[in-house]
Amino acid sequence: APVQTMARAIMTDVHGSETYGGLSAEQVVLGWITSYDRWKNEPMILLKSGRVGDIIGVDGKYAALADFFDANGYKLAPYISDGLDAEIMAVDRRVQLLSSLATGSLMRIYPYMSANGRMEWLSWTDYRPSQMPLGQWQMVSTSMGEVIGDIYVGNYDKARSGLLKIRRYQTDTAAEAHAPLSEIRFRSEIIYNSISRMLPPAILLLAAGLCMFLLPLSRVGAGRRVVSAVMAVVFVWLSALIVLRWIIAGHWPLSNGPESMQLMAWLSLGFGLSVMRRAELAGASAVVASLTLFVAAMSGNAGVISPLVPVLASPLLSVHVLVIMAAYALLSMATVLSAAELIRPSRSNGTFACTALMLVYPAVLLLAAGIFIGAIWANQSWGRYWGWDPKETWALITMLVYSVPLHWMKLGAFRSRRVLSAYLLCAFVSVLVTYFGVNFFMSGLHSYS
Repeated sequence: APVQTMARAIMTDVHGSETYGGLSAEQVVLGWITSYDRWKNEPMILLKSGRVGDIIGVDGKYAALADFFDANGYKLAPYISDGLDAEIMAVDRRVQLLSSLATGSLMRIYPYMSANGRMEWLSWTDYRPSQMPLGQWQMVSTSMGEVIGDIYVGNYDKARSGLLKIRRYQTDTAAEAHAPLSEIRFRSEIIYNSISRMLPPAILLLAAGLCMFLLPLSRVGAGRRVVSAVMAVVFVWLSALIVLRWIIAGHWPLSNGPESMQLMAWLSLGFGLSVMRRAELAGASAVVASLTLFVAAMSGNAGVISPLVPVLASPLLSVHVLVIMAAYALLSMATVLSAAELIRPSRSNGTFACTALMLVYPAVLLLAAGIFIGAIWANQSWGRYWGWDPKETWALITMLVYSVPLHWMKLGAFRSRRVLSAYLLCAFVSVLVTYFGVNFFMSGLHSYS
């Protein structure tokens, strides 16, 4: 991955933000490598509770690396042996991460073809592999030190030449190992990093969606045009993100929570744009897309693009996830419409409840199809179609819960729009348990999702 991606991941973990004092993540990382004596006193290590601050003698939300050490050594050492305090362990991880960055051991930027025929990556502080030629080792062990020295004395042109030399070494060595570095994937990741901010479009979509429910009926037409433009812009932006992520990963970006949230937002917007004549559907789709982008933004791994888990390396992945997320998107829109029905019944006149019920029909069909496709995939991966795994079980529960109101002609209570709306609002709990609860509170074969 580009150093930019690694720098953002480090800053998000250590500081809770991708910037520090007006400096970008790359600038901060460069500072730690080239000017350790200055940066060790910068209060940038996040402390989420006062317990660690009491131990190291710091009163505040952030601490400097130097605060964790005194004449007796590492202040947290007596508290990490049992590994029971999650907050202390998290802060210890941040300290070790910065220490590894400062020493250079984290910067594995030199590819090397090992004796067993595999390409490995070394830092300039590693030991010399026994089979590595001396000339190649001199390049690995000294080139970055020379760049750091040039930066320290302000000789930036020579430092830039040194970095280009390392870049050529990376390219040539990878090509010799028949594992060429893709310039397209590299550039795509740089572009992705620069445009993948989720919060601004999420806020914009939320405002646009709520406008469709809050505007007076006389102004819905004008509001629809504005909302349509906002949704179209965000849809194009989200499409670009998905394509870029596909290029970077080498597979459909559907393998983890943030990626599935991006897909759900994309599906919601696509559906909303196709039914813009129905103001309530357009508004619901914008709200759902907004909320899913908020969830993606809150995930610390939103920018991490990793290889597929072996069980996911199946062509059924994209079909299964696409169908299931489409079902969840429709059920989420039905939930938004049900809430709007209960909050503003005078505005709806029953339309919101009827529309929500109409969305449940295709959603249940898609959910059943997704479960069926998942069963085929499970047989290929695990040798059985159904194993009562928590994810499987709750997906079935969700389908059954939403199947009940489809029999509204037999069940007279559902002829009341308030009863129907209240039921659909409560039924969404099963979706939340299936998607979030199972992942966070239950263990099973679907723990990767």
